[in-house]
Order: sequence, then structure tokens, then C-alpha cells
Amino acid sequence: MLALTDRAVSAGLRALADADEPAAGIRITAESGGCHGPRYSLELEDSAADGDRTLDFGGLKVFVASAILVSLEGVSLDFVEDGEDAGFVFNNPNKRRSGCGCGGNGH
Repeated sequence: MLALTDRAVSAGLRALADADEPAAGIRITAESGGCHGPRYSLELEDSAADGDRTLDFGGLKVFVASAILVSLEGVSLDFVEDGEDAGFVFNNPNKRRSGCGCGGNGH
């Protein structure tokens, strides 16, 4: 199952508190990333959609479409600050790290 670090939970709760529009949680979406697995993204969301699974991490609600839950197995979400750069980082131990030979750019 998906895991969130304490830093990710804190950053998510701050994002909800600072949002211009009211939001109930964060939605994780995935799109095809080719041979290296899905590319995940986050957005603020006001409610769960039909077919979503709602996960709770220390009061932070995370909405995930049931169809992508299997791709999140073993994935962790962290929040990293490096100088002036800061952002959420998905750590997926299941993605392939080497080229696949398909001729695509693999990114």
C-alpha cells in the first residue's frame, strides 16, 4: 500500500490550509510512463469521486482511483526541501531503472 512520510503529510495539510478554494484532500493520479511505470501527480480535491478509495494519513485525506491502487503498492510519497526548491517526490521501488530497449526515451 501507499506510504506517506511525516514531511509529506505536514506539507499536504499546509497545502490544504493555504488553498484559495476549500479542499477536502489530495488526489493522486497516474498516467502511463512507458517502460518505467506510471507517472504520478497530485492535485487538491474537494471530494472523493465515484470509485475512489479514500486513504487517511494523520488527518490528510488522499483520494485514489481504485484502478490505480495496485500501481501504488510499495510506493512512498515524501516532501523534499533542497535550498529554495521544494516539492513532493514519489519513490517507487518497482519502477525499472534501466533502459527497456523499446526505442523510446524512457521518461
